[in-house]
Amino acid sequence: MDTSPLRLKSCIGRARIKVIQEELNRKGMTPQGSERKRRVCQKLWHEETTTVLRLSIYMGVLAILKEYVMVFQGSQTLVHNLHDRQLELFLAYLACFVKAEHITKLSPRTLRELVLEDHMLLPSKEVYVGQEADTFRSQKPKHALLVPFLADVRKAYVTTAVYLQKLPLASPTLTALSALDPLLRGHSQATIQLKRLSGMLKHLLPADQDIQRELVQLMLT
Repeated sequence: MDTSPLRLKSCIGRARIKVIQEELNRKGMTPQGSERKRRVCQKLWHEETTTVLRLSIYMGVLAILKEYVMVFQGSQTLVHNLHDRQLELFLAYLACFVKAEHITKLSPRTLRELVLEDHMLLPSKEVYVGQEADTFRSQKPKHALLVPFLADVRKAYVTTAVYLQKLPLASPTLTALSALDPLLRGHSQATIQLKRLSGMLKHLLPADQDIQRELVQLMLT
């Protein structure tokens, strides 16, 4: 009789599964629970390949979006970084499925108004789909599930890109606030943006102080 640790773990695992199944059978299931179980079984056993492919791209793309979300969850949300971070997010997302020559060196306003056309998109074999799906695409380029999966990916990318264009990519306020970055001190463009910002926030600033002079001195410190 095989008494190896691996064999024992396998037997314990089977016994545990049997106990769980018997307990679930005694409890019974609501119609909603039965439908949920059917969907889970369908995805895990009958549509396993499609599920793995979709999870691959979810894990890859959500990591890009998470980096931007984390900006607001830190102990210090640095407002002067918001303009740059949202541009980085949008460009990183577009780079997953758009040819680089169509998105580099574009102004924020141009990016916000960009209309994605078919000739601008990467070929299906080059679109970013995450590590697992990329391996599957390389090893089984003619698999029957691959073509509809990549078609869905392209559609999802374009739809989400249009939604992301609602970000204030060309916001004058966020652009001016970026001039608060200490790294920009001493640069004339920073002075111009801060003067513009003081004009936007004039109603919040003391009326008896020479804000323009203070800004000039700030750029020299």
